[in-house]
Amino acid sequence: MRYLVKYKFYGKDKKLYKNFSNELKLKFNYYVYCLIHKNKVIYIGQSTNVIGRIKQHIKESTKEFDSWNVVKKVPYGVTAEELLDYEKYYIKLFSPKYNIQHNKDAEKENLKVLED
Repeated sequence: MRYLVKYKFYGKDKKLYKNFSNELKLKFNYYVYCLIHKNKVIYIGQSTNVIGRIKQHIKESTKEFDSWNVVKKVPYGVTAEELLDYEKYYIKLFSPKYNIQHNKDAEKENLKVLED
């Protein structure tokens, strides 16, 4: 599937077309996934069971989304810290509204870069 993804990079609106794969065999690997609403990434998460995690998001009904997809299949054998780094990278790239904690970190880092 191909999505038009809107995001902010150093405060500037950006757009890109991103091809996402809809793999059905998503268990027992590490994945960074996204929830999408109206062609905009609204949440980035990580899981070894993406389908189960998406079902959990639907059941919880705390995030309004109309589609989801895998952003990155993380190499086998990464540490928990490395997995978190992958997740943070995509959070900083897309600034999804539901990733509040890491968005604040991204804003601080962007401000620091702009001040230099």
